[in-house]
Amino acid sequence: MMLLLALLASASSNPRAQAVRAATPPSVDGRLDDPAWQAAPPLDGFVQVEPNEGAAASEPTEVRIVYDQRALYVGFRCWDSRASQIAPRLGRRDAVPESDWVSVIVDPSPDRRSAYYFLVNSAGVVGDGVVIEGQGDSGDWDGVWTARTSIDDRGWSAEIEIPFSTLRFPRSGRQSWGIHVRRYISRLKETDDWNLIRRTDASQVGRFAQLDGIEGVQPGLSLQVSPYASATVRASAGPDTLAPQSETRAQVGLDVKYALTGTLTLDATINPDFGQVEVDPEVVNLSAFEVFFPEKRPFFLEGLDIFQSAGSLVYTRRIGAPPAVPDPPDPDGTIVAIDPIARIVGALKLTGNAGPGTAVGLLAGYVDETSAVERIGGPGNLSPTVKLRASPASFFQAARVRRVVRGQSTVGLTETAVVRGSAPDAVVLGSDFDVRGRSDWTASGSVSVSATDTCKDVRPGAHCDPAALGLAAGKTGGTLRLWDELRYLGADYDINDLGFLQHQLGNQLVWQRAHAGFFRMRPLGPWNYVWLDLSYATAWDPNAGGGAFGTPMTDHFIGADFTSGLRNHWEWGWFYGHAFARFDDAETRLNPLTRLYHRSDFDTIWQRVRSNPSRPFWLQLRNALDVEGGRWTWAPGADANALLGGRVQLGLSLTWRQWFGRPRWIDTAADGYPLFGTLDLEQLEATLRATAAFSREVTLQLFSQFLRSAQRYPRVWELLDPFTPPCQDGACLPNPSAYDRDLTSLIINAVLRWEFHPGSTAYLVYTHNHQVRGVGDQLALGHALDALGSTPADNVIALKLTYLWAL
Repeated sequence: MMLLLALLASASSNPRAQAVRAATPPSVDGRLDDPAWQAAPPLDGFVQVEPNEGAAASEPTEVRIVYDQRALYVGFRCWDSRASQIAPRLGRRDAVPESDWVSVIVDPSPDRRSAYYFLVNSAGVVGDGVVIEGQGDSGDWDGVWTARTSIDDRGWSAEIEIPFSTLRFPRSGRQSWGIHVRRYISRLKETDDWNLIRRTDASQVGRFAQLDGIEGVQPGLSLQVSPYASATVRASAGPDTLAPQSETRAQVGLDVKYALTGTLTLDATINPDFGQVEVDPEVVNLSAFEVFFPEKRPFFLEGLDIFQSAGSLVYTRRIGAPPAVPDPPDPDGTIVAIDPIARIVGALKLTGNAGPGTAVGLLAGYVDETSAVERIGGPGNLSPTVKLRASPASFFQAARVRRVVRGQSTVGLTETAVVRGSAPDAVVLGSDFDVRGRSDWTASGSVSVSATDTCKDVRPGAHCDPAALGLAAGKTGGTLRLWDELRYLGADYDINDLGFLQHQLGNQLVWQRAHAGFFRMRPLGPWNYVWLDLSYATAWDPNAGGGAFGTPMTDHFIGADFTSGLRNHWEWGWFYGHAFARFDDAETRLNPLTRLYHRSDFDTIWQRVRSNPSRPFWLQLRNALDVEGGRWTWAPGADANALLGGRVQLGLSLTWRQWFGRPRWIDTAADGYPLFGTLDLEQLEATLRATAAFSREVTLQLFSQFLRSAQRYPRVWELLDPFTPPCQDGACLPNPSAYDRDLTSLIINAVLRWEFHPGSTAYLVYTHNHQVRGVGDQLALGHALDALGSTPADNVIALKLTYLWAL
C-alpha cells in the first residue's frame, strides 16, 4: 500500500508559461519583429540537458508564445556568439539533418499521457510527431502547420504557427495545456531546456510546464478532405507475381478527417494508396518467429498512442499485409505466383478523448481477397495452372478504452476481432493498468484472453489455455534503476490475427526478467554519460514437460549492456550475454515426435564504436560474435553518414554475416521427425539511403538494398530426441545439398516529393524489386549479379497527387 501511494503521489506543481492573445497575429517569416511578440513575456534562463545536465546553457535563448482565434504561435530567438558557424542544412521532412534546431512540444489533452512535437532547424526544415509517456517519440505522425527561420550575425530566429485545427483539445472557455520548449546547438552537441526534464526522469510528459492564458478558442470544424489520384505503370514484373504486366492503371481514393468534438476525431479512408511509403527491406529470417516491421502508413498512425498503450494486442500491419503462400490443394502442385498485396477496400478510425481523462480508439478495416496460381505437375511451362484463393476477404476490428484514474495512472480495456470469409471470429479481450506519477517508481500489468478455436486445431483433446498475464514494477528513473517483470503465456494464447507476439501457438511460457541499472547522464571523468544495465532472465515451458525432462527450462540468461559517451562526442558500447544449457521449445516447430531441442551453453558479445555524429561525416563500426557448442557465428558491419553541401544526406550500411556449422531446423522428415542441418551461411547486406533537398518543399528520397545470402548444409540428420548429435553414428542423410538455399535481392525505391501547399503533395515514385532464388552452388558475388541480370524484375513507376481541403 505504501508503494502504491508513493507511485500516485504528485510533487510540487510544474512551472508555468504564459501565452498572450495577439490583436494582430505575427507574420510567420522567421523574424521576431512583429508587435505581437513584444507583448509576450520571454521564457529564458535555459539549462543544459546534455552534455552537462543542469548547467547553464552555453548560449542564451528566448521564447515567446502568442495566439489568436485560429492558431498558436511560438517564437524562438537563439543568440549565438559564433553565428558564422551555424550550418543551415536542408533535408526531407521528418529527416532533419545534423544542424541547429528548436522544438516545441504541446500537450493539449488533460491526461498528460501524450503530446505533439513540432521541430524546425535553422534552414527551415520541419519534423513533427508524437511523444508517448513511457514509450518515447514517433516521427510518423504529420500535422498541418508552418515554420520559418532566419539567420543573422547574432544568431538565428524561428517562428512556428500551429493551427488549432491540428490539435485536439476540449471545447472549454479556458485551456490548461502542457508545453515544453527545447534548443539544440549542433557544433556543441548541446541540448537546452527552459524547464529541465532530466533524461533519467521516469515521467517526461508529466513534467511539462503548464501553459496559461489561452482562453476563448475552439478547435473549429476541423473537417479535412484529401482526395488522391494516381497513375501506375508497371514496366515489367517478376515471374512469381499476379500483378498486371506492361499495364497503366489509374486509381482514385479519399481520406476524410472530421473532429466530432474538440478531442474526438473520425478518420475514414476509401481505397487507400500508400505507394509513397518506403518499402520494407528484404530479410532472411532463420528464426522460428516472424519479423516485426514498424507501421509507416499515414492513416494507421493517427491516434497511435491510444492503441500502442494496449501493448502487443493491436499490430496494424496485419491489415493489408501481403498474403501468405497457401498450401497447394493438389499433392503434385506448386504455388508459382501470388498477388503482391492485399487491397484495403476501406477503413474507419475513431480516436481521442470521449470525456475528461477517457481516451477511446475504434479501428475497422475491410480487406479484399487475394489470389494465387498453382502449377500442376512438373516445372515446365506446358504444365497446367489453376487460379485459387490465397486469402479470403477479411474484416479487422479493434476497440480500446483507457481511463486516467489519478495523475498519469491509467486502466484500460481492449478488444480485437478478425473475420476471414465465413470463418469464425478470432476475438481477443484484454485489460491493463499503468501506475505512475512524478516519482521514479512505476508499475504495470495486463491480462488478456484469446477466444478462438485454436485449442481444437493445435492440441486436440487438451485442456484449453488461451490466457496471458503480465506484471512489472520497479524504479524506472534516476541514477540507480531496478525493474522486474513476470509474464505467463498459455499454450493456446493466440493474438496474431491482429496483434503481434513472438510466441509459438502450442507453447506455454512462464517468463521472468530482472534488470538493475546505473545511469549517469552528467560528465564523469572522460565520459559525458555512462549507463550500465545488468539483466537476468529465466523461462519454462510446463506444457512441454513429461518423461525424463520434467518441466524444461527454455531460457536461463545473464547479460550486461554498457554504453558511454566520451567528451569528444564519440560513443562506445558493448554487450555480453551468457545463456546456460537449456531446452528450446520453438526450434523444432512444435514437432509432436521430438518437441524439444537441447541447446549447449551460448555466449554472445556485441560491440560498437561511433564517431561524433554532429560532424559532416561520421562512421560507426560494429561486430557481433556468438559461440554455441564450439560453433560460432559472427556479423561485422559498418555504418557511415555524410552531409554534402548542406543539401544532400548519404547513409550507407554494410553487414557481413557468417555461420560456421551451427545446427538449425530445416524441415520435417517423411517419418515425421524434425530435420536438422549444420548451416554454413555467407550473407552480405548493403543498404543505401540518400536524401537530396532542392528546397524545403521539394526533396528526393532514395532507399536501396542489396542482399546476397547463401545457405549450405553439409550434414543433415533427423532429430530423434532432444540430445541427438549431428549424424549419430556417422549416419548423415544423403543428398544434403537438396536443402541448400540461395537468395539474391535488389530493392530500389526512389520518391520525389513536392509539398506544393501545406498538407497537399505530389509524389513521383520508382520501385525496383528483384529477388532471385536458387542460383546454383556457387557463392561468388558475380554469379549472383549475373542471375539478377538474366531474370525479370518488378519495375513500377507511379505518380500520385493528394490535395487537402481544410474547413
